Amino acid sequence: MTFSSEELSQLNREGLIAGPGESEADFTDRVTYCKNLQQHLDMPSADVSEAEPLTKHWFDITPKWVPCFFSNHQLSFWHGGCAWIFQKDDHTPTGAFLQLRKTFQESKSFLGIYMRDEFIAHELCHVGRMMFQEPKYEEVIAYQSASSSFQRFFGPVIRSSTEAIIFTVILMMIVLTDIMVIMTDSYSLYQKLIWVKAIPVLLIIFALGRLFWTQAKFKRCRRNLGKILGSEALINAVVFRLTDSEIDQFSTLAPDEIRAYGESASQRDLRWKQIFPYLLS
Repeated sequence: MTFSSEELSQLNREGLIAGPGESEADFTDRVTYCKNLQQHLDMPSADVSEAEPLTKHWFDITPKWVPCFFSNHQLSFWHGGCAWIFQKDDHTPTGAFLQLRKTFQESKSFLGIYMRDEFIAHELCHVGRMMFQEPKYEEVIAYQSASSSFQRFFGPVIRSSTEAIIFTVILMMIVLTDIMVIMTDSYSLYQKLIWVKAIPVLLIIFALGRLFWTQAKFKRCRRNLGKILGSEALINAVVFRLTDSEIDQFSTLAPDEIRAYGESASQRDLRWKQIFPYLLS
């Protein structure tokens, strides 16, 4: 199937965005699967339309097709929910749905930190980028929908759950070691292991340094795109659809070079056929 420019534009607005290098055949299968996903799930879907103003402004998507369920299943106590991106088997296209903590069913906030509409918008960002394997800027982009400037900047300090687990395990090991030292009254052992306490500090310094560098490049990319697009909404839409390497590149390219890159890429890449019209706006 070959999509017309109007069809690609419509799918783009629905949050069905071709992944980097995704073929037209694979994209067609995924679109069909995602649009009919609700029929395969034996649960009534919740309404996520309250997040549409945010997803429209920050990502230029209104993905009404995404199923959403209220459940605490497999959620840690601090998790407000998550976007599940999955393949049922090797022959099934990738799909996605949202899981929200039951608290959100009655309340618009959780733990005084997560606002329901912002949380849904954050997770729908991941759904729209379901075919992207781009960890460097994924959370930076997703946190753009947060109302707090502090969250927008510092929220992406941890890029993955693996990093969070590693840091937590190290802290637990240090605490257990201290307990062992206290119980055995072994001051010599404490002196030998004192260097271990520097590990979490070094990890925090590394994560913050990485975050500041990443945010600086992200800001430069947005600034360079702004010289072409002008509108903040258009800048948001384009950045949302870029890969890590493209954000890095655009942070150093002149406006004419960015436009030339987009025009060339749109001749061979389905994702860029969805992106390039923004550069012509």
